[in-house]
Amino acid sequence: MQNKTLVKAGKTILKKLLSRVTPAEFMVFKRMYCHNNLDYTTDQCLAQIDPEKIDWAITQCERTFQKEINEQYIGCRVKKTSKAGTQPKPFKSQLLVNTVKGVINHPILNIPAYTFEEDDSFVECRRCVVVDEVGLEKLLVQLKGNTIDYRIDLNDGNV
Repeated sequence: MQNKTLVKAGKTILKKLLSRVTPAEFMVFKRMYCHNNLDYTTDQCLAQIDPEKIDWAITQCERTFQKEINEQYIGCRVKKTSKAGTQPKPFKSQLLVNTVKGVINHPILNIPAYTFEEDDSFVECRRCVVVDEVGLEKLLVQLKGNTIDYRIDLNDGNV
């Protein structure tokens, strides 16, 4: 990134991203990009950052936020997305829905991936969607040999 306009725009973007990080995350940034001056402010760090490293620094900040967003889904039940009109593949546990246990960096793709309580698999976060079980207004339960439909409102538990 040698163009002065692009360097200035990159620093502006980076400054906005750095305004959202925690002090600990900012210290990691300073160790990477201004390691000789750990007492620098954001503006001082950005003034001396190598223009060739701005693009990578922006990417790292964006990944930090994406990981934090993905970590909000720990404990949620998710299913894999599927191509239009096809049934999603089951998880390694052979279940169609798994519970998110954690977020890791995918060892092959180098992107965030979920780990699960039901098995030892991992799946890219972008390939999973939350199953909104509580949001289902009514659940139809059919009993064998019985013509009565039992409707359960999952929001309040009443039958």
